[in-house]
Parts: sequence; C-alpha cells; structure tokens
Amino acid sequence: MKKTISIFILMFITFGAIGAEQLSKIGIIDLSTIFSNYFKESQAWRELEEMTRQYEDEKNRIIQEIEQLEERKFREQNSGNEAEALRLEEEILNKKEYLKEYNRIKYNEIKRKRENLLESPSFLAEIMREIKYIAESEGYSVIFQSKDPDIIWWSPQVDITELVLERLRKKSTSRN
Repeated sequence: MKKTISIFILMFITFGAIGAEQLSKIGIIDLSTIFSNYFKESQAWRELEEMTRQYEDEKNRIIQEIEQLEERKFREQNSGNEAEALRLEEEILNKKEYLKEYNRIKYNEIKRKRENLLESPSFLAEIMREIKYIAESEGYSVIFQSKDPDIIWWSPQVDITELVLERLRKKSTSRN
C-alpha cells in the first residue's frame, strides 16, 4: 500500500511538473537611454554636434558685432555726430534682423537633421537587431519599452538596456 501511495505521489508530482504552464520571461528596455548613450557616440551625431557648435560660434560672433556697433553708436551720440549714430542704428537693426533669420534657419536645419538621425531606418534596424539578439539569447518572450504607460513597475533584473548598449558598442568598435 505504501508503495502504491508513493508511486501515486511520484506520478502526481511528475505530471504536475510536466503540465505546469511555462512562465514567459519579460524584459524592459529604455530606448531613450540607448539613443542618448549609443547614438551620441556615432559619427552622424558628432557631425550634428559640430554643426551645432558652428551655429553657436557664428551666432556669438554676430552678437559681438552688434554689441560693438551699439558701443560705437553710443560714442557717436555722445560726441554729437547724429548722422553717424543714425547710420549705425540702421546697421544694428539690419544685423539684428539677420541674426533673427539666421537663428530661425539654423535652428530648423539642426532640428531637422536631429529628427532625421533619430528616425533613421538603418539606426533603428540596428537597435532592433540587437534587441532581438538579446531577447532570444537570454530567453525573453516579450520586451516592453520602459516608457510604456501600462507598465507600473519592473525589476531592474529584467532591464536589458545595458546589454543592448554593450552589443551596439562592441559592433561599433569592431567596424572602426
């Protein structure tokens, strides 16, 4: 009898284990971290930063010119040379209009380039390949974005962001 009960319990445990539903492994990724850390290391991002630096340098140069013209205008007004002061006032207004237009054009150009880079199909495809690789090799069934409003909480143990960044960096350095 004891032998029958033992066999029955052993069968129950075995069939229970076999019939148990496999839990899905879920991962989380923070794409904004991927963009800010990996993408900013890329050549395209460095070019964008250089473009932004050149814009800032030129803007500062124009602002300095305007300040110098304003100082000259003030000196001319104090010395009683109203004709030169009026001419300088017009030059100042023209420079300020130029600066305003320059800012508008360059800001839109930089913004458009940044958006194009962030939405680049090749860049997104590269990220997706690495996410897929990590998910498959680590046994994840589903990967959610950390910004998903339906996710209330997650353990840092399921965050694959650093794993994906490591793979992207390794591939990037092997290409260079």
